[in-house]
Amino acid sequence: MSAYSILPSSATGWIIYLLITAAWIYLMFYGQKLQSMIWKNQIESFLREIKMVSDSATARLINSIVQHGKPNMDPSQRVKDFMEFFTIEPVDRDPNGVLKRLEYLLDVRENRFDQEMARLAPNASLEEQANLGVAMEAAMALNFIYRYIKHFLIIGTKQNNWMVLMQVAMSLGQIKEIARSYEKAMDAFLEGKPIGDGAGPMVVHALAEGAPMQEIEGTKTVYARKEFEGRTLLMLKAKGPGGRVGKPGEGLQKLVEAEGDKVKLIITVDAALKLEGDNSGEIVEGVGAAIGDPGPEKFKIEEAARARQVPLLAIIVKESMDEAITGMKKEIADAIPAAVEKVKQVIREQTKQGDEIIIAGIGNSIGVA
Repeated sequence: MSAYSILPSSATGWIIYLLITAAWIYLMFYGQKLQSMIWKNQIESFLREIKMVSDSATARLINSIVQHGKPNMDPSQRVKDFMEFFTIEPVDRDPNGVLKRLEYLLDVRENRFDQEMARLAPNASLEEQANLGVAMEAAMALNFIYRYIKHFLIIGTKQNNWMVLMQVAMSLGQIKEIARSYEKAMDAFLEGKPIGDGAGPMVVHALAEGAPMQEIEGTKTVYARKEFEGRTLLMLKAKGPGGRVGKPGEGLQKLVEAEGDKVKLIITVDAALKLEGDNSGEIVEGVGAAIGDPGPEKFKIEEAARARQVPLLAIIVKESMDEAITGMKKEIADAIPAAVEKVKQVIREQTKQGDEIIIAGIGNSIGVA
């Protein structure tokens, strides 16, 4: 039996063999360093891209402030200084009263934004100032994404920590998607167009057609009263068409307190993030308060229902994060009539003539009068 050799038999073969061996030895000792360099380059490329997007969003915001607000000073530096405005959550080691403290801090934050927009754009209408406020939020989000990723790039490079670089690089796809959503959101916010998150207010707007809206004091919400097949509907939404979410929990609580035991059903309607594979615009019914709130407003809705032993139902319109914060897409707009019919179906099945029903359209009322 003849022996078989794996070694090359020609000069060219020997050269290829040595090159492969050298590459294998290099990768064995320096492969991780090479991969770290690749990850670092990917992150740096993303940072250059997101920096341009963030600066563009800030510039558009400043231009809109100048155009609509006509301030008597250059607002550029003040806007840039406000980009890193932050809110510190209340201490939760003693949970007693934490929601009240959180609500107080959120109110202070919202008032601070209102004051800043009034100062930056003194000649803009209240609705325009509200739109500029949500546009400021989007620009702040883009600025934060840039600073946050830059922080981990510096940490990973300084400490030669390939694990940090790997985790950031592996997350870039999802982070890019979020950044693009905020970039596109600037268009809707600055132009005052309805966004996907306005599905709830649009359902209420459709149900309340022809009924006058009244503002609920201190809540930045409005409501309308209308008869429907022998029942009385009290329909609540954030005040529009400016970019507001209002305080629907407090508004609903005040309506329940005013109407007392006549209220037999509470329905919250809101947009909800879909799972991958779900269809945008799909309508789903459930139980509970459909509201993406840090806590205070959701608690008030739940407590108002519990105190009067009123059934609390939820109807959601499924959509992605991108669809929620950007201009309302056709799939979501087409779902509004179906959501209205779903609300009517629930009312017919769960109540009887003479009952009062509160319907809260949760979400941002930008572009929804």
